Amino acid sequence: MRVFALIPALALGACTSFGAPRPADVTLSQTHLTVRMSNGERCIGPRPAGEAGGWSGRFTDCSARYDYNVSIQPGTNPVRMVFSEVLTALGLQSALVPAADVTISDGSGRTWRYVTPERIAN
Repeated sequence: MRVFALIPALALGACTSFGAPRPADVTLSQTHLTVRMSNGERCIGPRPAGEAGGWSGRFTDCSARYDYNVSIQPGTNPVRMVFSEVLTALGLQSALVPAADVTISDGSGRTWRYVTPERIAN
């Protein structure tokens, strides 16, 4: 009888695994955006050479061809600005994760928004 109780849960799990993968989390570096999808796939959005601000594009190396937009936030946090200057002086500027808003959207109007680095909740 317990086996029959598991059938609805297994059916629901199977249904959610079919369909288009959705973004699970994002990682941003100085050179590219990496998105881990719900199916484990990794999608890369490279930053165009010479681009000083944010960038946008479409994932071409993924099964889901989602659009993305990276909006770099200005350095208004004084502690972050000092930390950035110290890392730059040491030649480690690539170690600092850009503060940005990342928006990923599909063709049907669904959007996912992420903030990097993740904000610490009080």
